[in-house]
Formats: sequence, C-alpha cells, structure tokens
Amino acid sequence: MFLYLASAAVHGQTLELTTDAPERNLAKFPYIGDRNRTLLAGTVDALDESIGRVVKALYDRGMLSNSVIVFTSDNGGSPWGIFSNTGSNWPLRGSKGTLWEGGIRVPALIWSSLLPQNGDVVVSKIAHVADWLPTLYSAAGETKSLGRQLTPPPRRPYATRSPGASQDLGNIDGLDLWPALSAPKSTSGAPWPRREFLVNADSLTGLSAYRDGVYKLVSITGPSVNGSRYPFDGRDLQVHIPTPGGMMPSAGANASVNSLNSLMTSSLTWEVLEELNCGKLAVPTGWRKRAAVKCKSGNSSVPGLAKLREGHYLFDLSSDPCELNNLAEEQPSVVTEMAKTLEHYLAVAEPAKRHTLDTRGFPEYNDCLWARWEDIAGTTNRTCPCP
Repeated sequence: MFLYLASAAVHGQTLELTTDAPERNLAKFPYIGDRNRTLLAGTVDALDESIGRVVKALYDRGMLSNSVIVFTSDNGGSPWGIFSNTGSNWPLRGSKGTLWEGGIRVPALIWSSLLPQNGDVVVSKIAHVADWLPTLYSAAGETKSLGRQLTPPPRRPYATRSPGASQDLGNIDGLDLWPALSAPKSTSGAPWPRREFLVNADSLTGLSAYRDGVYKLVSITGPSVNGSRYPFDGRDLQVHIPTPGGMMPSAGANASVNSLNSLMTSSLTWEVLEELNCGKLAVPTGWRKRAAVKCKSGNSSVPGLAKLREGHYLFDLSSDPCELNNLAEEQPSVVTEMAKTLEHYLAVAEPAKRHTLDTRGFPEYNDCLWARWEDIAGTTNRTCPCP
C-alpha cells in the first residue's frame, strides 16, 4: 500500500486566512506572545496528532513493522507576504518563493523498522524531492514481468529481500537513496548517489539556480531586479522573526509540558513506537544540535532586496549554509562550469504555460480549503466567508 497524506493545515496559517487551531493545542504554547505564531504552533501540534493517528492505525493493523514513513515539506516557510504562515527559516536566508536556502531547504525524516536499529542518525548529504519515488520503490521490493506489478514485501528484514530496480521506472531524475540509507552503520555502506541537482531554470523571471557538491550558483538575469521580480528575498540575514524566550519554552508551572522532549514523549506516535519496541524506547539526545544549521558570524557580502543586482552568486554551502559570502569573484572557474550547466537546462526547459495567478484556487472560493479546482469534471466551487 502507498499512502500519500498532504496536509494543508499550515499552508497559509494566520488570523486572516483561517480559523483557530483547537484550544487544547493552542494552550500548550502560552509563552509565544504573538497570536499568529501561537496559531502556527498549535496547528503544527494538531498536525502532529493526526500523524500519530496514522501511525497507530498502521500498528493496530499489524502493518507498522513493515512500513516506511517519510515526513517532509515542499518549500521553506513564508514569514511575510501573501498567504504567510508566519513561519521562520532563520538562520537561513530567504523564504518560500525564493532560490535562497530558506526557500528550498526543508527538514525531512524517514523512519522504518527495516532501517538499521542503531539509534538516531542525522544525514548531512543532499537529496531532492524527486529521490523519494525510486527510494520508496526500491524499499518496497522487486517487480515481476512486464506488468510492473509490485510484489508485496514479505514480513522479514529488508536484507533478505530483493529491492525494486529503480531503472524499471524509466528515465527519471530521482535517485535511489535506499541502499545508502539502509546500510548497517558498522559498514561503509553504499555510496551516496546524489551530488547535484537543478534548483530552478526560469527564463520568464530570469531566476535560476544549480547545486553541485558543496557549491550553489544563483543566477539573476534581466534588465532590472526589483521586488516584483524577486519577491520576499529575505533582504538580509538580520530580518527574521525572533523566538520569544530563546530557543526553548520558558520554565514555569507547565515546564514539563512545554519541554520539547516532554511534548515528544507524550505524543501518540511515541506511545505507539514504545509499544512496538516492548517499552524499550530511549529519548534520543543531541540530534537537534547535530541537525542545527550553523552560520558564520560577520556581515554578508550579498546585498538585500533593494540592492540585488543582475549576475552570479556562488556559495560554498558546506561552510556557508546561510549564503552570506558571494564567492563568484574568487572562484570564476567554478562559476563558468556551473553556468554552462544552467544554460543547458534553460535551453531544454519547456516554456511557462501560465503567466498569471488563478484566483479561483483561493480558499474563499473552495469551502475555505486549499483544493484542486479546475481539472475535476462536475466540481462546483462554493464560496464561503473565510475568517
């Protein structure tokens, strides 16, 4: 079985766009102090509960021990602008709708009892959303005959099964990460297959970007660069939404509830996984610190929105994930080679087919929901007074 669950709970989550999250969820975050940010936190908490119900349903049906669960997103948060959810990508530069890391880098989690059971692992390698298809296909098992019908995987460890051959999927952009992810921690394992990917190649806006190894090239072309051409670029790294009270909730009467670890261990997902592991589920330590993005201190050599100019911007993301220092002048040969790749993608890219925003997809015309609106025969959209 393949289950794709795409929640729109926090897509556009402000007082102007949606109703409140349940009060029981909002009550867990009294320390935030900003109504929209509290609403976002409460909605994320409600989303977490819904995921817990899915995990429990899999467990109750005897499917969890043979499942692979992936949790990820499609873009960074939108702190401001149209459809803002007051999300914060700090300390990364930029937001949703930009080519900066704050717009394209998202957290991703994969869990399965089929993976090596030797504690939490933080993977710092690069991956692309297109990689999930061949990765999950490989994990699911081999194919049979010309019909390409997936063989249901037997209930035994992955190492005893034949993986699905990702080449069966044809000429796709995604790469199979499963051999590298599922290799025992004690071995060198399979090499990580993903080295480079195209971020964007857009002749309409003149905004393109490409990642190769540690380097990322952002290319801006066109007669002018202004707010309409490059909206919400993050301006400079100092513009962000601060976290009230620091990185953790402030101590108080509800300190045990407000603790991130306490929230985790009191969740339905934790309860199910603890039962799956016969009560032997330890609280992981240090993973948040290892997963944190670390930026260099100092001023940025990359201008903000008002001063952004046409040209190339090159970053070494291994040492500068927050894109503070433009290396284009220091590394001209790297820029030249990466620019050639971008030019190739621009030459073969299909031209944009839609140049305007279709307001018929807005929630106020679709029962206050983000939903498909144009390609479903017989669908009648209903207007509602969204809060």
